Amino acid sequence: MAAQNGHPKHTAETNGTAVTEKEVELETEQQLVDLVELQVQPEPNQQREEKKKEEIREQQRSASKPRFVTRVSSIPIVQDGVSTVQAYASKTYLGRFALTTANSTLTTVSKYTSNQPKYVQNYYENYVQPHLERADQFGCRSLDLLQNRFPVVSQPTSEIVSAVTTPSYQIIDGVRVKLDTTVRQPAQSAAKAANQRLTYVVDNVEAVLDRYLPNQQQQTKSREVSSEKNNGLANGNGNSNEDNNDTNQAIRAYHLLNEATLRLSQRVQNVQLPRSRDDLARLADASAVLQTTTANIQLLQETLRTSVTVYAQTAQERYLPPAVTARLRQLHTATSDRLQVLTQQVSVQLNQAVGYLKSQSSETPDWIKERVQSLVDVANKQIELVKTEYARSDISSYDKAKNVAQGLQNQVLPILQNVQSQLQHYTEAARQKAQNDLKLPFEYLGLAHSNKVATTAQ
Repeated sequence: MAAQNGHPKHTAETNGTAVTEKEVELETEQQLVDLVELQVQPEPNQQREEKKKEEIREQQRSASKPRFVTRVSSIPIVQDGVSTVQAYASKTYLGRFALTTANSTLTTVSKYTSNQPKYVQNYYENYVQPHLERADQFGCRSLDLLQNRFPVVSQPTSEIVSAVTTPSYQIIDGVRVKLDTTVRQPAQSAAKAANQRLTYVVDNVEAVLDRYLPNQQQQTKSREVSSEKNNGLANGNGNSNEDNNDTNQAIRAYHLLNEATLRLSQRVQNVQLPRSRDDLARLADASAVLQTTTANIQLLQETLRTSVTVYAQTAQERYLPPAVTARLRQLHTATSDRLQVLTQQVSVQLNQAVGYLKSQSSETPDWIKERVQSLVDVANKQIELVKTEYARSDISSYDKAKNVAQGLQNQVLPILQNVQSQLQHYTEAARQKAQNDLKLPFEYLGLAHSNKVATTAQ
């Protein structure tokens, strides 16, 4: 057994020596590695410099990252679009495979680019990076311009979708409301204030027009309308003044101007011009009466002037012979008698003219009646003045004659001359119209010398 075992004691000793030798070798190798590491390990200053360089590189990398891509990806509509595409792609097997492949490829590329050799990084930093920075700046400026021109790009996607899907009539209504509040309401308030100021003026103009140029065709209608208004006021419906104030006064003024032109033309067309021989004869008689009255008043004025002259001479020559004094008294008496006779004639002739106009009221125009009536009133006042002046005893005869002459000169004669000129113009127009209607000269009718007959009637 001992032989078979092969000296177990000796083998145990040999195994123990082998283990110790291996341990010794391992220890020596570890010491050599530690020594090499100590020799290769850099100094603390070198480590700090390398750390600083790494930090600078990281800052440059972070600064050199394209901002354009970051800004575009931060736009709400882009983010929502990418998420929507991912959601739709994740619903299918092919879409999920494409997304997974793209993500893995992007991760691999990023790892590869982050661990590039130094010569590649230097080439990138010196040549490629400046061009990329210029392109990034250009893209950022373009994006700024786009956001300034179209601010809706920066708004949330929900607001953009609601603005696009909102019906057009709602947008138009909003614009109308804004225009009403900013433009139309101030303009309407200013126009309403001006319209209220013009209401009083236009009402006065309308009243004057209705007073002097009434519309004969609408008198019955106006009466009916006035009765209806009175009934409405009696029933409590007094909205006429409010309607008048609410209407546009400029349009009312324009209508009043047109209405005045129309009424004036109707008034001229409706004037009854004499057409027959009898009408012309009556018109010539009226003109003759007025001409005779004018001549008598002029003669009366001349007599008064003579009396004033005589009185002036008498006042200048106080000491006159008895014969001259008697002659002056005779002249004074004759002048007084003449004045009384002329005054009576003027009164009678004026009454005749008034009676003639009253008898011919249907043929005589209204304006002639008004003129002659005013003439009669003034003449009667002057006659009363003459009588009153000659009945006075507190003034001299010279002052009496002077006052009467001035009254006749300033009041009666201008009216007579005006009426006479209007009668002549009216007569000439009537003669011309009648001649045009008859298409014959007046010599065949015996009316060519009607003016001469009127003048000889003085």
